[in-house]
Amino acid sequence: MSLKALELNAGDVELMEAELRTLCARAGAESVVLLDLSGVILAGHRLPEKVDTLLFAALLTSNFAATEELSRRLGVTSFRVMYHEGKRQNIYFDKVAEETILVVLFRDSNALGRVRLFTEKSVT
Repeated sequence: MSLKALELNAGDVELMEAELRTLCARAGAESVVLLDLSGVILAGHRLPEKVDTLLFAALLTSNFAATEELSRRLGVTSFRVMYHEGKRQNIYFDKVAEETILVVLFRDSNALGRVRLFTEKSVT
């Protein structure tokens, strides 16, 4: 898999961060981050303070890549969306472009539908 260089200017980053702030508010999320598949944070809103952001990004993208590889080996169409439910926090992944994923962290597992709805609206 070859990764293409992504060029962003300050205006692009500002637009993405504004959209992530809106998504975070509408979805009732704690944190939202947009990553490329190499683990680079393209934009984020309210990233967890207690976690090293480089480690956080690497673990998120590794998790997504491992699931994609598993689906490929099983002959399943690549998973675009992933969801992990925890006791105190949930993680929703959405592959929004060929080499970009959006990750939403939220507490209320009943809010999954709202998170998914507003993630889809933000992506468009």
